Amino acid sequence: MEKPALIEGSRAAVMFHHVGGIMNTHVETVESSKKFSEATRLMDEKDTGYLVVLENREPIGIITKKDVYRRVIANDLDTEKLTAGQIMSKPLITLSPNGSIEDAAKLMITHNISKVPIIEGSTIVGIVTETELIKTLWNLLFLLP
Repeated sequence: MEKPALIEGSRAAVMFHHVGGIMNTHVETVESSKKFSEATRLMDEKDTGYLVVLENREPIGIITKKDVYRRVIANDLDTEKLTAGQIMSKPLITLSPNGSIEDAAKLMITHNISKVPIIEGSTIVGIVTETELIKTLWNLLFLLP
C-alpha cells in the first residue's frame, strides 16, 4: 500500500521545529514551601492543571492534577500539613527552547508526563503541554503545503 504524500517531509518538519516556537510563555508557579491548600487554590483560581514548583526562584518540580489525586487524595493524607514541595513530581523533566518538538514528544512518552517546562539557564521561560504538542503535530503532519 502506498504511503500518503503527507508523510514525506513531515518527520523533518517535526525534527527541526523548536519548542520555543510553540511553548506557552505564561507559566503558573508556586514556592515549594507553600501549603498544599494554597497550591490547589492557586490551581483552581488560575484554572490550570499544573504548577511548576520553585525553590529560590529556580524550578525544582511540578505539581499536576494527577499528583494531587495519586499522592494526596488516594492516600487520604492530612492536607493541612503538606507543602507543595512534598507532593511535587521530581526530578523536573525539562527542555531548552532550542529542543525539538520530537524531543518534547519523546520525553512525554518516555516519562509518562503531559507537560514539559522549558528552561533557559536556571529560569523557566515556558511550558509545552500535550495539547500544544498535538495541535502543532497536527498542523505539521496534515496541513503542510
